[in-house]
Amino acid sequence: MSISVDRSLATPIADQLLDQLRYEIAEGRFRTGDVLPSTRALAKDLGLSFHTVRKAYQSLESEGYVASEAGVGYRVVENAPVGKAERNERGAAIARDALVRMKSIGLNDEEIDYLIDEQRTLLEEAAIQTKVVVAMPYREMAEECAIQLSSALKIDVTGVARDGLPAHADADYVLVPYEDVRRTLSVMTGADVIGVTCFFEAELLDEIARLGAEEQVVVVVRDVDAVASLMEALRRETGFAGQILAMSIEEDPRHLTARLEQADLVLATASCRRKLQQWVKDHRQILIARRLVASESIERIRELLPR
Repeated sequence: MSISVDRSLATPIADQLLDQLRYEIAEGRFRTGDVLPSTRALAKDLGLSFHTVRKAYQSLESEGYVASEAGVGYRVVENAPVGKAERNERGAAIARDALVRMKSIGLNDEEIDYLIDEQRTLLEEAAIQTKVVVAMPYREMAEECAIQLSSALKIDVTGVARDGLPAHADADYVLVPYEDVRRTLSVMTGADVIGVTCFFEAELLDEIARLGAEEQVVVVVRDVDAVASLMEALRRETGFAGQILAMSIEEDPRHLTARLEQADLVLATASCRRKLQQWVKDHRQILIARRLVASESIERIRELLPR
């Protein structure tokens, strides 16, 4: 966060602070769900009274940018855009103060125009989207994790299979399971590599862990590249010693149906579950076999990515 105040300006300190907080939120440096620094912490950083900071926060709340939560502080919320008339009024006041200050230090019109164009260019360059890629052992897992991360981080995250990383050499950040960090560092030399922890949901693991060695699990996947990795991970995390059959949803429905009827437990990746339900008799429950990024990893990613 790059907030500062200038006591030499005619604009009140609280108004300067409020304008900059609005800007930080508008630029995505504070995203929906983020908690603003405490009033006392920000006041200390800026050398202000915490009452001044609290006044600015309360104004943000009245404008719908944040909501106060007991024991938490002020959290950024989804905000309806300000109307055109109000935007123009606020913008005119800011522009007037800036022009008065530039004139006061002796800048002429040509110099002012140059500086404004230069700063506009710098802002546009800073607004270029950081490219974040999540690479997982198979494509379907990567895509599911990308959807989860995009929602949690409020940025675009691209999901790719581990083997597809070289096609994303322009990535700024690459998120991978910890066991892939060293390998990824050697391939993606121009990116920051961040390790993450992934998990199966507890209900799934519990159901498999209760099965005996004589029982059979059928896993239906969208793409064949998921088979080996998914089967290995399920065995490793449950200790299941029975038979696991992994099949693609694209296989012959008659062959698939026969396998499903013999299974003691049916699993499916998220994209296959609905289609598969029509082939499973007696309304048997189909559990979703998916791996998601742990919340602790998401928080760490949020701290490491630029705002």
